[in-house]
Amino acid sequence: MKFICLFIVSMFLFSCFNEAYYKRDDVISSGYTAFVKDQSFQSDKVYKYLPGRYFLEIEDKGAVYNLEGLENIEIDGSDISIVGNNKSSLFYVKNCKNITIKNFLKIEGFQSIVSFDSCSNVKVLNNAFVSRDSSLMSPAIDINISNKVEIINNNIFGFEEGVLSKRSQDININANGFNEQNLCDIKIDRCKDVDIFNNLFDNLEGSSIDISKSTPVNINYNIFSNSYYGVTYSGNDTESKVRLGYNTFRNIAKHGVQVDSLKDLTIIGSNFTDCGNGIVINYLTKLNLSNNSFDNCKGNFLSLDNFENADIVDNS
Repeated sequence: MKFICLFIVSMFLFSCFNEAYYKRDDVISSGYTAFVKDQSFQSDKVYKYLPGRYFLEIEDKGAVYNLEGLENIEIDGSDISIVGNNKSSLFYVKNCKNITIKNFLKIEGFQSIVSFDSCSNVKVLNNAFVSRDSSLMSPAIDINISNKVEIINNNIFGFEEGVLSKRSQDININANGFNEQNLCDIKIDRCKDVDIFNNLFDNLEGSSIDISKSTPVNINYNIFSNSYYGVTYSGNDTESKVRLGYNTFRNIAKHGVQVDSLKDLTIIGSNFTDCGNGIVINYLTKLNLSNNSFDNCKGNFLSLDNFENADIVDNS
């Protein structure tokens, strides 16, 4: 009799642990909830979830979770994977402050993962975001008119853009991996105080980083590989300042760095290997180019046109 009872219990546990996805409310354990479509969020709370994989089947094209006018929320996806059906975004966050989204093992199958609109002090930390539908035309992370944004230690794969930031300030994009975006890994448009460092960019048909009308922008200690362009700057802008320090550009098909209309550009301590051209510049007020190395570039290591002041020293 004991054997039969143990067998029944073991089969029950086996069936529970082999459930592929949670599709509805599950048993709520102490301090945890199931990840469901109709969840609402409240200020001053930490949200944790039952470990497992969740499938969210959405009919409309809005966001699954809308957070508006809230503050001091931490959404912790430790041991959580979420799969959608490519018909919606996951998080839309508006007029919020002190919001953190972190630790999701994988989020896949959404047009966009998170959009921040008019927010402050928001963080996206230690997540994996995946898109396998090349027809989707949205960024993984969309930042609009926000300030104090941290995007740190995420892996982002297969979106239109990895991060799109518009009219925002104090942006920190650090230690992320970007792979196979369709258009651009990071796009910065009309932003202030942007730091991009220690990221890995790989396998992209467009620009790894595309910037327009933003200042100051610091791009340091990144690795750019197997892209069409490394860093591009455009927008008929003669007021901005951009610094690139100690980056690695390798196997860049077109240009490692391309700049069109910029006031102040510094490129220091960077390596360009197997690039079509190293650096291509048109319309520049001030250039500081020092201690860079160029190896096996197929075209020019530097093409400079329509400039006023250039300090070019100790490059090889």
